[in-house]
Amino acid sequence: MSTVVAIKGTNGSGKSTVVRALLDRLGKQSILRVNSKEAGYRCKYEDGSLFVLGKYKDAACGGLDSSFSYGGAADDLLLCIDKLAGQGHVVCEGVIAITSYGFGRVTRFADKLKRKGHHMIFAHIDTPAELCIERVRQRRMEAGNPKPFNPEKLLHKYESIQKSQEKLQEAGYDARILPHEEPLQTLLRWFEERQSPPKFRRTLNSKD
Repeated sequence: MSTVVAIKGTNGSGKSTVVRALLDRLGKQSILRVNSKEAGYRCKYEDGSLFVLGKYKDAACGGLDSSFSYGGAADDLLLCIDKLAGQGHVVCEGVIAITSYGFGRVTRFADKLKRKGHHMIFAHIDTPAELCIERVRQRRMEAGNPKPFNPEKLLHKYESIQKSQEKLQEAGYDARILPHEEPLQTLLRWFEERQSPPKFRRTLNSKD
């Protein structure tokens, strides 16, 4: 059984940072290409493979937004994840790609993976909104970006992601918190799980 982890979070939450740390830890063994373009990497994980989707080269931000943000990208991405899950674990992250597909689409896909014996985790990296705003401001300053920055848009996106996680939890899907203080260690522990997590792990505030 493979585990697919979709990491969600606003700009500045550290999504790309944790995935880069994972790549540094495991090492890239080969490059994945979709439509002849770089779209991810295959890494060695224990006796098998772990796939990271998204491009992580020179840009400060990587993820699905750097590789799957064109027309029809959603179909290509889900097809890609479905195929790769049959060969190993999969990690992906991105503001646009993960949050814009809609509840119905991502849950149907999670159900499809489950029928094939795989497990999907919707992970929200819990970096405080104030820290995300600070990081984005710093990043823009370092890049010399003169465009006005509206933190209200980031806060709105932050709240939207939290609500989407709550909705997934209420529907019984595995929506977890990825702690921003130790994301890599937590991510690796999740991949060590050999069976679907028990029901009480599916919600942050279980009533069972």
